Amino acid sequence: MGNHHGGAVLVDGKVYGYSDGKGLVCQDFKTGDMVWSEKGKAKKGAVTYADGMLYCREEDNGDVILIEASPIGFSEKGRFKQPERAVEKAWSHPTISGGRLYIRDQDLLLCYEIKAN
Repeated sequence: MGNHHGGAVLVDGKVYGYSDGKGLVCQDFKTGDMVWSEKGKAKKGAVTYADGMLYCREEDNGDVILIEASPIGFSEKGRFKQPERAVEKAWSHPTISGGRLYIRDQDLLLCYEIKAN
């Protein structure tokens, strides 16, 4: 995985992260073998994990994509465009705490309720 600065997460023996030239990648932690990659549907950015899902944030447009963390393949569960986008790239990692998703974009902080009641 040629990860620039988007981070990577380890889930059940698989590493998920953005790889330069390959897109979002699932890789076996022990062997290093690529399990799957998706270049067209998820662009370069940062990734975090909670409750079986990957929260991916694209650096160019700030889109947030919810993807099932599964070695079977890329399975998108939803996405949204970030309001009030800064002109610059978004490099901060999404953060999850207390059932909320936090997204920072330059001098803007957004909070989304993600925990089901």
